[in-house]
Amino acid sequence: AEQPQQTSQQIEVFLPSTSEKVEPEKKAKLTAEELRTIEDEDVLDKMLDKTTDFEERRLIRTAMRELRQRKREQREKEREQRLQELKNKEKEARLARSTETSLRQSETINHGNAVSTVTKTQTLVQSNDGSRSSRTTTMEASYMKRSENGGTVVQTKSASYSSTSKKVGR
Repeated sequence: AEQPQQTSQQIEVFLPSTSEKVEPEKKAKLTAEELRTIEDEDVLDKMLDKTTDFEERRLIRTAMRELRQRKREQREKEREQRLQELKNKEKEARLARSTETSLRQSETINHGNAVSTVTKTQTLVQSNDGSRSSRTTTMEASYMKRSENGGTVVQTKSASYSSTSKKVGR
């Protein structure tokens, strides 16, 4: 009565090896959809080495091609984004790299009971690489006259001109 128990134990010992033999048959039902979810080329490569089924090898090769194509497109998209970010950074840096110089000339003339002042302010903003410059000129004239009854009359006129130039050939 002891020996039948041993045989049942032996069957249990062999069970893992029989279950391993069942696994490749599960894999045989691979679909193109399942293969598309695999994002690692090495995994597909190992699967290709393991299988001998022609149809399955064809599916795996197709999946590998599609994966490479997707990765290439992804890299190109990322490269485009990096280039765009670089362009934006360069633009910001260019705007930051500018020098402003301001020149103010004022002239006051005394005409006895009247004083006139002419002020000319020139502002030059130039990008450090010399590609762009903007010039603003403001003219301001004020005329102050004391009247006989002790009041003062002040007249102010101002005009502003501005020009922006961009060097061509960059």
